[in-house]
Amino acid sequence: MEDDALRLLAFVLFGILACLTKRKWKAYFADQVRQSWVTLLLHLQDPNPRVSVTWNAELRFTSGSRFWD
Repeated sequence: MEDDALRLLAFVLFGILACLTKRKWKAYFADQVRQSWVTLLLHLQDPNPRVSVTWNAELRFTSGSRFWD
């Protein structure tokens, strides 16, 4: 069974990486996210509310940024 704290930290790390990714690696990072999109979206319904709220916030933050351009 996965650890809730580990999932929570993974999504926080995702947000940090999305912010700090340089142009050189942005396309690669975005492609990796797109390949895992379905799995990532399933975490919006995570049994732990802190995980789902954190992941929702990270998605909103990155979708509002220029990360996906």
